[in-house]
Amino acid sequence: MSWLAEFEALIAEGKGQSIEEFWLSKLEAGVNDPDPFLAANLALRRAGKKKEALLLLELAWEQAREQKAWRAVRAFAEECLRLGVGDQAKLRADLEEAIRHLWDGRPSLAALLAHFNLRQHKNPVDACEELETWLRHDVGEVFAMAGRGPGRVVEANPKVGVLRLDFEKEKKVPVPIGAASRYLTPLPPGHFLRRRLEEPETLRQELLSDPQAALVALLRCFPQPLSVSEIRDAIGPLLADGEWASWWNKAKQAKEVLAEGKGASTRYRAVGEGKAEEELAQRFAVAPLSEKVELARRAKRGTPVAAEMARLLLAEAENAAPAEAFAAMTAARRLGAAEDALQRAWEALRRRVNPLELLAVLADAADRESVLSDLAAAGDWESLLAWLERETNPRLLRFMAESLLAAGQEAALQKFLAQVFLHPARFAAAWVWALELEEGPVAAMVAGKKNAASLLRVVDAGERKEFSPYRARIRALLSPTTWVGRVLREELTEELARRLYHILQSPGVLREERGWLKRVLLSRFPNLAGQPAVSDTVPALAKTVRWLQDQLANLLYKEIPATLKAIQTAREEGDLRENFEYHAQRERQEQLSSRAAKIQADLAKIQIINPAQVDTSQVRVGCQVELEAEVGIRRRVVVLGPYEANPEAGIYSHASEVGQSLLGKKPGEDVLLDGKTYRIVAIGPVDEEAIPTREGL
Repeated sequence: MSWLAEFEALIAEGKGQSIEEFWLSKLEAGVNDPDPFLAANLALRRAGKKKEALLLLELAWEQAREQKAWRAVRAFAEECLRLGVGDQAKLRADLEEAIRHLWDGRPSLAALLAHFNLRQHKNPVDACEELETWLRHDVGEVFAMAGRGPGRVVEANPKVGVLRLDFEKEKKVPVPIGAASRYLTPLPPGHFLRRRLEEPETLRQELLSDPQAALVALLRCFPQPLSVSEIRDAIGPLLADGEWASWWNKAKQAKEVLAEGKGASTRYRAVGEGKAEEELAQRFAVAPLSEKVELARRAKRGTPVAAEMARLLLAEAENAAPAEAFAAMTAARRLGAAEDALQRAWEALRRRVNPLELLAVLADAADRESVLSDLAAAGDWESLLAWLERETNPRLLRFMAESLLAAGQEAALQKFLAQVFLHPARFAAAWVWALELEEGPVAAMVAGKKNAASLLRVVDAGERKEFSPYRARIRALLSPTTWVGRVLREELTEELARRLYHILQSPGVLREERGWLKRVLLSRFPNLAGQPAVSDTVPALAKTVRWLQDQLANLLYKEIPATLKAIQTAREEGDLRENFEYHAQRERQEQLSSRAAKIQADLAKIQIINPAQVDTSQVRVGCQVELEAEVGIRRRVVVLGPYEANPEAGIYSHASEVGQSLLGKKPGEDVLLDGKTYRIVAIGPVDEEAIPTREGL
């Protein structure tokens, strides 16, 4: 039981003599720590014994004076002054004397004592508190300020209530004394930020010579874990931008550094030598499986901790969801799990999960490749064929196609490729991949598809939403050195050249590619130059315009700012050459900015379509066309603008190959679509309500 508890027990018993004797015994033992005496005195006053309490407080003050316990003198003198007990003049003098001793050596002490004049001040207790605030922020003291880093107090002027500090880049920055405690963090000698101000060159050399030790020393200067951006800010100008990534990749490997959280929320702190692995194991033991996978990345392969982690990961993978189970198995493999244990875990996962379900939740191509390799080894061609429709990675598409051919599944693969070229928007990834193939057995199978009709489709696809993830690859296809150059030089008929020329006259994002295509066309077919230019207006339904405006606002005020913030966060994670998240966000930012620019340009050129006012004597934008190939075989198509286009639903852009083939035609005329001849049976206005608004660009 503490002596304060004993004292409270005596108060409860009401033994006045015992209370006084107990108090005196504690005073004789020493009053260097005044806090328990003040708490005990308050308890006595609250018990209704104010007179006795004030008497004991005076005794404590006198004892502190005798012992020259200056902290206690100040505390007891302040309390006596506040309560109005004792010789007020003597108490004021003692308070001033205590301040002199407690703050001896401060450069502004004499001036501040003269300014506040505790002996004459009408409220000496408040004046003493303000005086000590100034002394804590006296000239020469070093503080950190958010946004400015470390700085030293160079001027303290109580007459105007302002401090001035010299920071690294700014000098004599004013800080009101009332805000100092909120905005200035004291930096004791040896603190990383203080050393950054006082000995920057020495600290820089320490950072470069031993990144791990420097990071540990930095983290130990802060009471809380730090994020990557906070560590970067703490280092400040000591490392150039070009040095940071390399330094960070080395520094964060320190054994005494423990990472907490994941992604942008990761925080780092320093622990005792040998404690990081122990803490990692403890956190791993109680973490959910998803967090276990992240923690496993921080374990060192070949250690007992890594072996135990691998065992637990495989055990939990048995009943986990497919994606988590696969991630756990992959993490266990990295930690050095035995191959037979990994094989058993994989077989168990295959027994309870359909391969397509597993592939659908694996975002990493390397993970999918592992599963696809197992499917090929097991001869599961049905699953492989089914996944061909959904895979987007060109390397994996080639792997699956060649595996099918090697297994004698040529007919099945040929059927799939026929569907790809018939419905390129539905199989966008496979279509672009097939057109890129230049050698090998699969390239031979699709060689005949690389023709003039495909060229027109490629040009059209380069401007469409379905193909925006593949736009860079489409740019590469539209080059004189690919099959496109051969088709332009050798296979393009005048009719197809006319259609392509009309498409190229419409505005688009592939400016350079359109430019050289147009030049080649005019060199082969000079008469195309005499044809009337296609208007650069962008036809669109009124509801499409409203949707475009909403899309633009979402891009400019939500998606692009969020992506820029993600880029900054990813940049702070370290070496940009191996920073997948940084490059992914940069690519996304470029795509979003391109989309926003395209929408802004198109909105400036919009021509609103009013179907009720469209002249249906011939096919125009806004018309619905009934076609007939043979008796009883009919087809309905709609011609609208690029943002309503949906070829799978029979809705075509006016600038597309189909749109160009139809525009200007009248009932009774023939038109060639997809290699088949149709006759126009009827033309009418489109039903606007039946046209869905596109969900994305």
